[in-house]
Amino acid sequence: MIFEALQCAKCHIVNGMAKGKPLAEIPAEELGDLAPPLSLAGKRLQRDFLIHKWLPDPGALVPGTRMPVFEYGTAIPSIANIAGGDSLKQREALVDYVLSLETAEAPVASVAPVEAVNSAAPKTSE
Repeated sequence: MIFEALQCAKCHIVNGMAKGKPLAEIPAEELGDLAPPLSLAGKRLQRDFLIHKWLPDPGALVPGTRMPVFEYGTAIPSIANIAGGDSLKQREALVDYVLSLETAEAPVASVAPVEAVNSAAPKTSE
């Protein structure tokens, strides 16, 4: 699956886990470095935006983001055979999977990580 091949869960919170371990095992000072929980994507983002704007070039929308630009299509060997190497279909498959996480995760798993990340994130002055 493209989600595993791109290793999205190395940075994003998925099913109450990040970096391959439960959030409870991640030191508090590292929680602020995690990417947003993907279970919230369906409530916050639109499918077309993710497919056509965000995934092709996240840095163009949010300068300095740590979200990498992936060369969809056949450039990455681990995803070259997914959706026949069609970059649009690969992004669609990835987004459809991420949006499915909203309903697949238990309510506690989708709420608790956000609170943990928000409490660990440095406060900004306004």
